[in-house]
Amino acid sequence: MTNISTHDVRDATPWYQEGAGSTYCKACDAGSFGDLAEPGTSISHCKACPSGQFQPDAGSSRCKQCETGRYSASSQRTNCDACDAGKFQNTKGQQSCKTC
Repeated sequence: MTNISTHDVRDATPWYQEGAGSTYCKACDAGSFGDLAEPGTSISHCKACPSGQFQPDAGSSRCKQCETGRYSASSQRTNCDACDAGKFQNTKGQQSCKTC
């Protein structure tokens, strides 16, 4: 978990802090994102990236779509898997590959 000082928070959406009197905020983990306009007060502020998407970095406010030729069958991924031999995917953000 990444920590930042409170004065480093800009848009604050991917950050939270559950403790009173803290001197830093915590970043949402890789594979998740913060989607509120204000910093959260618990890790539940952070939402898992849905299948078909990923986020390799902590402290993000959105997830990225899997590129063509790749997929993500589960949520909270930090990367997407390449389609196996004999399969393909020609659309971004998909949960599976198609058979040739």
